[in-house]
Amino acid sequence: MTEPRQGYDEYDEPQTPVDGFSPIGPASPVRPGTVTGAAAMLYIGGVAAVALGCVASIVGEGSALGYPLKIAGFVAMIAGIVNMLLARAVLRGRAWARTTAVVLGMLNALSAIVPPLLSDGAGVPQAFFGVALNIVLVGLLLAPTAREYFAASSEQ
Repeated sequence: MTEPRQGYDEYDEPQTPVDGFSPIGPASPVRPGTVTGAAAMLYIGGVAAVALGCVASIVGEGSALGYPLKIAGFVAMIAGIVNMLLARAVLRGRAWARTTAVVLGMLNALSAIVPPLLSDGAGVPQAFFGVALNIVLVGLLLAPTAREYFAASSEQ
């Protein structure tokens, strides 16, 4: 019978770490549901922005507002792609992505409040929905479990 490899027993199963040696490497932190939920919100928002950007670009072809609508569609598509890249980085535990998502979420919540204030209350339900979604996103990313996850991920 041959001698088992270091860190493994005779049946090729990992042993518990001995003297700091781990056959598998450092364990990655378990991603909490708050982070997964926030990333899902970012992905959904990104896909929606890309889809609306495509629609705006197509509608802009035959419209009187053609050029401005095409520009708005292009900007929405870029913002959607950035949102999806941000979601991916959040899932991977990147602290910069968390900070960026929190700042953008707060700015989005504030910007959703402005149109109803300027138009004597028109669009309040849409503004409420936008503010609520962004507050939930920020809350998920600032939850204690999310903070622990990002702190543990940045240590690796």
